[in-house]
Amino acid sequence: MAGLAVPDALAQFPDLLQSPVVTLRRLERILSRISDLLVALEQDSARLMLEVNTGLTVTLLGELMADRKYPECGEPLDRTMAYLRQNVGSNPSVPELAKMVGLSSSHLTTLFRNSTGSGVLAYHTSIKMERARQLLDTSTLSIASIASELGYRDQFYFSRHFKSAHGVSPSAFRQRTNS
Repeated sequence: MAGLAVPDALAQFPDLLQSPVVTLRRLERILSRISDLLVALEQDSARLMLEVNTGLTVTLLGELMADRKYPECGEPLDRTMAYLRQNVGSNPSVPELAKMVGLSSSHLTTLFRNSTGSGVLAYHTSIKMERARQLLDTSTLSIASIASELGYRDQFYFSRHFKSAHGVSPSAFRQRTNS
């Protein structure tokens, strides 16, 4: 890296200086952030977009830092996360997930909060929103079909969740990325 702001930027992430090699455990999240950054870079190079891209870059670095806190394979938290990623269209309850990995609901919730900063269901919703973005970008499926694939019974409820997470409706997102 080069540039006048590099020392200040790196000072925000002291762990990266101590151990710059990161084993990625949540590759889909990292790739999603890189994709967001590339889409933003392709759209416009105006001053405002440069500031947005700087924010996206900081978010990407944050994801890399958070990735270090994720568990190694085989731990209950990792097994739960893998299950949620593999079953993105399901809607399991926290007690069901906890039972599946041999923990109490409160213990699993605590592990999630310590590792991700959010709860189990919030984590699952974030995976659903990532998958929704991928489907909107790469398929011609209708919004209703995408909602159904992600386990939403009501496409309007899905659209409200999507807009809350991304600031735009699924149709506006698709138009923005496909134009």
